[in-house]
Amino acid sequence: MPFPAARWQDYCSNMKDKLFKDFLVSYYNVALIAFMEANSTSIADIKGHGPKAMKFDVWNGLVDHWLDSKWQNNSVIDKKIELLCLLINYTHYMVYQFWRTQEKKVIKKNIAYLK
Repeated sequence: MPFPAARWQDYCSNMKDKLFKDFLVSYYNVALIAFMEANSTSIADIKGHGPKAMKFDVWNGLVDHWLDSKWQNNSVIDKKIELLCLLINYTHYMVYQFWRTQEKKVIKKNIAYLK
């Protein structure tokens, strides 16, 4: 922690966000290292390849949690939501591009009229 505080709530929101993002990045890297050590892309194969700072039983419990069908279903739903958001953003971009083209045509028409 960057400075002492009695409780987690005593930190300002910006500091909590930064610390949480750092935490996520570090554990995301731990999972990537576990996949590389196991030389596999399957979650089941990373059992026993956890970080040295984490107890063996805790890591294996975490891997079992990731293998649970409820977790897998949530992962599929998250991927579908992410794809939907990308499609919505692309659609908004295409509408914006169409609007800009129409606007440029009107501007050119007005300039031609003034000449």
